[in-house]
Amino acid sequence: MRFFIKGVYFIGIIMVDTQQFECCATSVGAVLLHEQFDPRDIVVAFDIDGTLIDSEEIGLQAMIRAAGVQVPVSVDEIRGKGMQAIHELFQSKGYTGSREIFEADYTAECMKIDYVARDGVIEALQLLNALGIRVVAVTNSGSPRARHKLGTAGILPYLTPCDGIPDGVLSPQDLQALDPHYLNDLMRREIFSPPEPIPAGGHWVLQSKPAPDAYMATAAITGAKLVITAEDSETGLQASREAQQQMSGLVQFFNMHWYDIAAGVPPQFDKSDMQVNATRGDEILNAVRACLKKFMQPTQPLPPACAMAPGQG
Repeated sequence: MRFFIKGVYFIGIIMVDTQQFECCATSVGAVLLHEQFDPRDIVVAFDIDGTLIDSEEIGLQAMIRAAGVQVPVSVDEIRGKGMQAIHELFQSKGYTGSREIFEADYTAECMKIDYVARDGVIEALQLLNALGIRVVAVTNSGSPRARHKLGTAGILPYLTPCDGIPDGVLSPQDLQALDPHYLNDLMRREIFSPPEPIPAGGHWVLQSKPAPDAYMATAAITGAKLVITAEDSETGLQASREAQQQMSGLVQFFNMHWYDIAAGVPPQFDKSDMQVNATRGDEILNAVRACLKKFMQPTQPLPPACAMAPGQG
């Protein structure tokens, strides 16, 4: 099922070397990509695994332990995928357990891990908070895992509560659990409307990335005029791009791709507008600053650049 949000600007964030950054001047209708926004109208939506936290290799090892057998799976095969797709992948490699058992065992393994934020992430979040820009996490990870990762990494306090999501963590379970009456009200106001009628007494069923549902719901829930998304995977970029295609009215994306050059992931996705080397804390912070300067009102100055802690960058 797909949904439409009217009058919402989407911007996606992708990590790139800011030394080579040139802002795209694409326009849709009469609205330019460089149109300035009040900080209160901006929401930055970060992916978690591989973006805020360098957790994909750790997560893979947790999955293998959960499977109880040495399954030949690589990080590239799980990057950006939801649990259903990951379970099917493990089944194709010889795992015989159910999805429910696999996810429960994987969650138990994740809860044993203390996660660490990428260098530069906390400083970037502090900058966004100081400017009054709302920050949320949009993830395919299950709700308990997402909150444990963000909590142990020290990221959770920087996220912004939004309507129906008290801590700013938008996992599939959180979005699916929203009161259907609330979503129906959004639909009546033509903010969040499905292309097909919802059966009486029923409600929409969220689909994980690469479906656009989570990003479209994020825009509806926050009422943002500009949504900046930060993703490390082609799956996440596809979700934000498809959301753009599914929307009626004026829509723009600015995609930042946070790539990990140390892991051998090149800036190869044509869905991105900015690519940032996520292995450098200074590049992360500089990229966020560069992006904000393109979209904030001239009367709102950026704070001075944050000094990087020893070992960052």
